[in-house]
Amino acid sequence: MLAMLRSRLSYANVVSTACLFIVLGGTSYAVATGSIDSREIKNNTVRSKDIRNNQVRSGDVRNQSLLATDFKAGQLPAGPRGPKGDNGDKGAKGDRGPSNGYFGGASQTLSAPGNYLLWGRGYINNTTGSEVQANCSFSATGVGNGGTGSANGVADVPAGKEASLPVIGSLTSTGTPTVTLSCTAGGASTNAAFVAIKVETLND
Repeated sequence: MLAMLRSRLSYANVVSTACLFIVLGGTSYAVATGSIDSREIKNNTVRSKDIRNNQVRSGDVRNQSLLATDFKAGQLPAGPRGPKGDNGDKGAKGDRGPSNGYFGGASQTLSAPGNYLLWGRGYINNTTGSEVQANCSFSATGVGNGGTGSANGVADVPAGKEASLPVIGSLTSTGTPTVTLSCTAGGASTNAAFVAIKVETLND
């Protein structure tokens, strides 16, 4: 029997039998120990569903390897407040606001249509020798479809005395009006001056 086996042995038979033993033996070792290392896993083949839930622990993750993007929003605590940043560049100059102001004598031309508040004073110097009644009010021309409203300044001025009468008014104009503050005082000398301020709206 032994002589028969020896007569049938060849180099090819010996090599193939040895390879088969090694392959079967290596597989048996892996099955017996339950150990599979990275050499038995093809790169990029393990997926999330291949890992049992709650099985990856801190010890399985390399320290300082995770990034903020690996966490759901709100899971990481906010860091300390950073230092105050530098001041930004100066912004562009804004558009001019709605107000225009005019100050002058008793008569002024307002260069833009719109709504105006009027505030002025009439000055009375009574040299007539008798008491006079002074009356000061606003008037306007060139207002277009607008108009004026005025609370007249009225006062009795004794002979030989001077008086100052405050007058408040308003104006709405669709044109470029000329506004005048005028006073009458029974022959006494008068003078006046006022301020006109353009505003967005006029409220009663």
